[in-house]
Amino acid sequence: MLWRYRFPLSLLLSLSSPFMVQAQSNSWSPTGNMTLPRFDFTLTRLANGEALAVGGCTDFFCNQSTGSAERYNPTTATWQGTGSLPNTRSAHTATLLSDGQVLVTGGCRTATPCEPALKESSRYDPNNGAWSTTGNLITARYDHQAALLATGEVLVVGGISTCGSRICTPLATAEIYSPTTGTWRAAQSLPSARVNHTLTTLTDGRVLLTGGCSGTGLPCTSQGGTVYDPVLNTWTPTGPMQINRSLARATLLDSGKVLVSGGLDTNGFQTSAAEVYDPATNTWSPAAPMPDVHYDHLSALLPSGQVLVAGGSTASSQTYNPVTGLWVSVGNLSSTRSNPGVVVLANGSVLTAGGRDSSSNPLASAELFTAGQSPSVLITPQALSFDLQAAGTTSDPQTLMIKNNGTAPLNITGISIVGGGAPVFSSSTTCLVSPVPAGGQCTAQVEFSPVGYGAKAATLNVTNNSPDSPQTVAIDGFGYKTGPNSWGPGATMNQARSSHTATLLPDGDLLIAGGSGLRSAEVYDVAAQTWTPTGSMAQVHAGHTATLLTNGTVLVVGGGPKEAERYDLTTGTWSSGGMLSINRVGHTATLLTNGTVLVVGGGTPERYDPQTNSWSLVAPLATERTKHTASRLPDGRVLIAGGINTQGTTLKSTEIYDPVTNQWQAGPNLSFVRYDHTATTLTNGKILVAGGIDFQVLRSTEIYNPLTGLWTSGGLMPVGHAGHTATRLANGSVLITGGINGCEFEFGFCFESPVAERFSPATATWTKASKPIQARSGQTATLLPNQKVLVTGGTNFDALSSFSTTEIYTP
Repeated sequence: MLWRYRFPLSLLLSLSSPFMVQAQSNSWSPTGNMTLPRFDFTLTRLANGEALAVGGCTDFFCNQSTGSAERYNPTTATWQGTGSLPNTRSAHTATLLSDGQVLVTGGCRTATPCEPALKESSRYDPNNGAWSTTGNLITARYDHQAALLATGEVLVVGGISTCGSRICTPLATAEIYSPTTGTWRAAQSLPSARVNHTLTTLTDGRVLLTGGCSGTGLPCTSQGGTVYDPVLNTWTPTGPMQINRSLARATLLDSGKVLVSGGLDTNGFQTSAAEVYDPATNTWSPAAPMPDVHYDHLSALLPSGQVLVAGGSTASSQTYNPVTGLWVSVGNLSSTRSNPGVVVLANGSVLTAGGRDSSSNPLASAELFTAGQSPSVLITPQALSFDLQAAGTTSDPQTLMIKNNGTAPLNITGISIVGGGAPVFSSSTTCLVSPVPAGGQCTAQVEFSPVGYGAKAATLNVTNNSPDSPQTVAIDGFGYKTGPNSWGPGATMNQARSSHTATLLPDGDLLIAGGSGLRSAEVYDVAAQTWTPTGSMAQVHAGHTATLLTNGTVLVVGGGPKEAERYDLTTGTWSSGGMLSINRVGHTATLLTNGTVLVVGGGTPERYDPQTNSWSLVAPLATERTKHTASRLPDGRVLIAGGINTQGTTLKSTEIYDPVTNQWQAGPNLSFVRYDHTATTLTNGKILVAGGIDFQVLRSTEIYNPLTGLWTSGGLMPVGHAGHTATRLANGSVLITGGINGCEFEFGFCFESPVAERFSPATATWTKASKPIQARSGQTATLLPNQKVLVTGGTNFDALSSFSTTEIYTP
């Protein structure tokens, strides 16, 4: 499939009225259909006010282009065939010459493949409806652009000449047609090849080329802007565009500046961005973004000096006011329409015809945009999001500004909220009291009153006498419950972070340290519920461990650097914690009864002595491992369970370390191989192991009894968890939250668990806890002195970055 057919966009219109209808100002209305459906054709306004449609493709695959032509009569709103081209063609250009004739150049016969590209050029005489051949292009080309020069000559630039195995090579060449001699001559070539670019003749006679791609396929290598000087026959780069783009549209404004709108960015994504080129300074400046994305769309300068943009990837239409710099939505097209023809008629209305519908079918339909006196609505903001709100309470109101940017009074007849979440939102307004004059504004207020837990969404509709009524505003909010077994929002951290650590300090405050890309740390005051930055670590740590030592300092180990660090809460500063033997990640750190710290994972274990601030190696494990768990048993020994060995095999083996003898012994195997699980010491001294991964996220749990040295089943969690948190609550139950509950290992991504659950040791049963506000992985969970659980940070599959949010679970 060739480049220009990669973007089919609109719905087939069924309008076939052969006469004009009375149209509302600033809206679209149907007009007569063309005699044939067409896309990749040209539409040119003739000197007598009629519009000439030439060539194009008439079927889905463009197995054969057409050479037919037809003319639109604005008075009768009808199309009538006129003389046919000497040969069929599509993806050509058509330029109105100074003598009133139309020059058609290049193109191709078919689209599958579009070969051969054509050199032939033809001229159409509107006076007799006849075509005549004229000089051939120097280089055969299609999907090129053409511009009429101040001299009356025609500049043709870029496009595609040949495709090998459907890989097409754009052209950098340019050439100029002389209507007097009917011949072509070479012009200076572009600095780089272009296709799907724009070409605009500036008021000083130079020609601005914007965007386009130097290659085909998606994403393509989008280019910037360059200016051609016909006198010097040179191309000069413009200043950098805000966004290099293709399939955009460029419109010459009355000021002599050029507005470029929409298109596809260099990554192949649709964009709503717009920017303005100033020829006097050769620079680009950003314009306000369009309300909707448009590419391969239509753009036309209205008699008022505003710019109409419509179609492409949407049926919506907007006008841009260069004076105010604002976009305003106007009446929509009857359906989406991509790659259409467009001309501004003598009466100031805009005619668009043909193109493709959303199923890629060619269109014969046409419609007219009637500019004129009309209200035009701009609502800011265009969406409302409420903060977390407790059920049974009402939020502070949020305000919508409703402005009339049109030229006639705006009569607002209703403001309503609809959708599934509508009952929990309410609105009030003074906009219904009297018409809003042109340039005036009024306001509406919206409140959120949730009655239960969960996200709610609705739509606010503003009905009025503008062409695009009703306008809509998306509304959303999240309600949470208070009381036992519920989650509520906590204070937001100073920095977003995941894979960090949380350590409860002796004074009852909570220390958060590090995380992906961070050296920073901060302290949570439980009583005041506030976060305060504290001293930063010397190096970035993520996926590290943090251990509260017996002297009240905190030891941070691994997660990147070999050097450990110690935090002193009395000074809020960090100091060196000595140098480990290796870098470690996926390890564990366990405080032993003598105050030393045992670190296991990724290599030979070692112990940290706070008295000497030094590290020493201990006896090696029988099986090196990472992503295991480590639990200090009641007798002071340490149980290492599961994980992954150095060959990447998931383990069910366990080993037990005796600090007194500095020896390891084999422990009883787990019932299931697992890694990224949790191990929680229960009040009776037993160890609860939960979840993890073994080719899938596990629901299984098991309990180790240090007295018997045996594992027994702990039952199945309602939902699997891995990389989660497990927190022993004051009543001895265990809260499981976050982590992932499913993965697509083939594609390398996982999904976070949206639920929490609790284990009761007394009954050995699992029950669902209330649902957290945010699904998270890479978070921390800490039992606070007030017996609540604070969950901090993390991220999830849908997030673009880590979270700074926190939430609190009340048992």
